[in-house]
Amino acid sequence: MSLMVPRSVTVVDDGRSRSASLAEFRSERAYVLLGDPGAGKTEAFRMESRAVPGSSLVPARRFISRSLDRHPEWKAETLFIDGLDEVRAGRPDARRPMDLILERLEHLGSPNFRISCRAADWLGRNDLQEIVSTAGYGDVRILHLEPLRHEDILRILADLGVPDPRGFLGEASERGLEGLLGNPHSLGLLVKAVAADEWPRDRRTTFELACRALARERNDQHRAVQRSAPLLSLDRIMAAAGHLSALLLLSDKGHVSIDPSDDPDSLCLEDIADGDQPALLRALKSNLFSVRADGGFTPPHRQLSEFLGAHFLHARIDSGVPASRVLALMTGEDGVVVTELRGLSAWLAAFDRSSRRSLIRTDPVGTALYGDVHRFRSAELEALIRAFAERADEIRAWSWPPVALASLIDSHTVQLLDGYLADEDRGDGRQAVVGLLLRGLAQVSGVHPSRERLEQAVRDVTWRPWVRQSALRALLHHSGSREEGVPTLRELLDDVRGGRVEDRDGELLGTLLSALYPDHVGPEEIWDYLSPPGSSIVGTYCLFWSTRLLEKTSRSGVIALIDALVAEGREFRQDFPDHGLADMVLALLARALAASNEATPVATLYDWLELMDFEGFGSARTRRAGTLEVSRWLSKRRSLQKKLALEGLGRQLRRDDLEVRGDNLYRAQVVRWTVFGAGAPDDFTEWCLRHAVEMAGTRLEV
Repeated sequence: MSLMVPRSVTVVDDGRSRSASLAEFRSERAYVLLGDPGAGKTEAFRMESRAVPGSSLVPARRFISRSLDRHPEWKAETLFIDGLDEVRAGRPDARRPMDLILERLEHLGSPNFRISCRAADWLGRNDLQEIVSTAGYGDVRILHLEPLRHEDILRILADLGVPDPRGFLGEASERGLEGLLGNPHSLGLLVKAVAADEWPRDRRTTFELACRALARERNDQHRAVQRSAPLLSLDRIMAAAGHLSALLLLSDKGHVSIDPSDDPDSLCLEDIADGDQPALLRALKSNLFSVRADGGFTPPHRQLSEFLGAHFLHARIDSGVPASRVLALMTGEDGVVVTELRGLSAWLAAFDRSSRRSLIRTDPVGTALYGDVHRFRSAELEALIRAFAERADEIRAWSWPPVALASLIDSHTVQLLDGYLADEDRGDGRQAVVGLLLRGLAQVSGVHPSRERLEQAVRDVTWRPWVRQSALRALLHHSGSREEGVPTLRELLDDVRGGRVEDRDGELLGTLLSALYPDHVGPEEIWDYLSPPGSSIVGTYCLFWSTRLLEKTSRSGVIALIDALVAEGREFRQDFPDHGLADMVLALLARALAASNEATPVATLYDWLELMDFEGFGSARTRRAGTLEVSRWLSKRRSLQKKLALEGLGRQLRRDDLEVRGDNLYRAQVVRWTVFGAGAPDDFTEWCLRHAVEMAGTRLEV
């Protein structure tokens, strides 16, 4: 993929999560970038390192192993340290790579740095505490790389040569493969896989088809390798690529070299005594490998290497090599798969039934997260899910990619989940497993869970908040467009709003509003669901009011929405600044003005303008930016400006005692600034004098 797109991340600020551009954090001293396998962490770092002057992109493996004396430039540079997860040792020593990185940073004088890591391999508070406690690093942001945005997916598909990107997205969604679209690596593999209109049904098939497509192609970068390449079958080439991949992973080498090399990070082709040398060479010259600047060869992505390596090991087991011998190469002294080989072992479990049960016992989370359990038999899938309960602290369901979640769900696991929801176990293991399955259920169609049971789980406070939130998303997904499900959702919405269903963080309310507005909760009533003053509005609830409300409101619905807000009165709006809704109100006003026409009464327009009347209306910058947008709209309608001036003046004087209160003057000033912020009409002074003369006989006060 040659096109690189700016990426967005999720960051938590003051307890509130928000979406932001990764570029926003270029001035930070340090941050950690987490993401799914293949999410584009390396490409994001490559793009950012090019944009930040005086920076270097350094693989974590190289940063740990290279002599610092040979890189004095690192002391004054911003270091993008890529791939912490790839140098994690086995579970007992999982912290050691981070310790080594921090020791080297201290030796360099604590330069600015960024570290990328797979989300599932990040040790959370342990890793963060290590960084924060290191001299010079006090405030380290944890950024979660978000999936590709819809428009970026379309751009990438076009760049990859897909003739109909929107049609491609629709086809992928219909086949349940939408989980692959937000991940750059998986998206590229999917395009490769369907090049001949062969749409895959699961992740394993996607990788198989993509690898065959890559094996067919010659890599232009490999022309430097001046050796003959005999015609070989695709199966033979892929087997050779798997052999190389398995050796690289199991030996912890960084690349393959064709010529002899003293580099300890290199795997020399001639040292592979039992290798199919013609096929090995041909594999290196295909797009299954990329050539480095120093002439070494590496797989284009670790996931691809893990898939091919596991396929090769499975073939060796089938040919008579004991599975226990292969597993011994991937486990530590404690019998647990070492962290950097979890992807390899996961794919081996996907291919090889003889080792599957053992891998389920030793690393159930890695087996499901990094491979593909779609073809597991029901008993095997149940064993996997039961094994999850023993690893509750490792599950971290929020970091699982959609495709991994979806692979857990079939008719048997739906029945298993139904039983879990019905019994009384609320231990850590059960909470983690139920939450994970509910998230998976929200990703798939074609199964038939009990919607009543899901609703009960949403209402049941003995389940943890994130589990209840997951149950709600599953309920919404499987209610779909069914009209018979709407009354249940409306009742649930009203019970949440009324406090009959606990929702301390507003997540349930925000999710329901996003799902029901505007089709089932219209613009005329949506303001009834705004939290009262003092309530906590974070996460999905805050996002609904600040962003999604206007995104989901049609042009025709904008008028109804703003009229309903006006009808609520000033007292209702006085706490808007505390809720962070000032920007939303300005945007609503701008859209309403754009949707109005000549038939819109001047009094109505003035009512809309008075929506800006609340204390603490936002920063001075916000006031200028927001009101100027409205003012520019008005400046193109000089006649309307004059009518609004008369309307405003009349409202201030429309009292029996002609007493003008201070707050009325304040409101008049706000509207006046807006109406004339972009300049008054050229003839405004003469117009005022003319109207003053005309009205002097009947309305002297004017």
